[in-house]
Amino acid sequence: MTVLKQIDDSIAILQLNRPKANAINEAMVDELLHHLLEIKDDSSINGVILTGNAGFFSAGLDVLELYPLSKNEIEKFWVKFNRLLIEIFSFPKLIFSAITGHSPAGGTVLAIMTDYRIMAEGNYKIGLNEVAVGLILPGAIGKVFQYILGSRNAELYGLTGKLVPSNEALNVGLIDEVYPLENVLDQTKLKMNSWLKLPNYQQGLTKLKLRDSLISDIQQNQKIFTQEIIDIWFSEQGQKVLGDLVSKLQK
Repeated sequence: MTVLKQIDDSIAILQLNRPKANAINEAMVDELLHHLLEIKDDSSINGVILTGNAGFFSAGLDVLELYPLSKNEIEKFWVKFNRLLIEIFSFPKLIFSAITGHSPAGGTVLAIMTDYRIMAEGNYKIGLNEVAVGLILPGAIGKVFQYILGSRNAELYGLTGKLVPSNEALNVGLIDEVYPLENVLDQTKLKMNSWLKLPNYQQGLTKLKLRDSLISDIQQNQKIFTQEIIDIWFSEQGQKVLGDLVSKLQK
């Protein structure tokens, strides 16, 4: 299993489980979608926490596994991945991130789709470095990044592929709180339980109303956003930078 599910009272904890870096592959995307769809219909669960292993929330997409795939296979992956992202961003229940270490690229992508982000203090890095690895911020991801950071900060961080430690991420609003690694999950549970004291249905409905125009925009343009990343992935420069990254990772 690439995702471990644990129930703590009315909170479902979904732990990414592909040691050591929790790189995201198609199996992980499938399992996350499966769990979220189950939880959505489970009236005994009021909130979800995404978390990782000590040292890594997620290092992002598993480029070693994805790079050799055909265009059709990559398109299939990105359709699923984009579906997962909008599922998290439009989830009708509370969904928080307990960021237990490094969380670059796809790790940040998962985290920004959640409602609240608590990260381990120290030199753990977070950010969207897609440009640095030959990709772009696909429309849906870029729009949510902009929604969280504001237009100018999203542009500065996105164009430079900047990865930052937790204290800087906190200062710009990319995350919401910082705690020692060993306390991150417990503090995330405490924060969620404090929110869950409010009427849950009204809380979820308010979230969806506040995000309504952004959710609609993403849903209506999902095919375009997917095609954008496929075109960049298989462009000459994209393949070169990704190939260089794969060679570096293999060493």
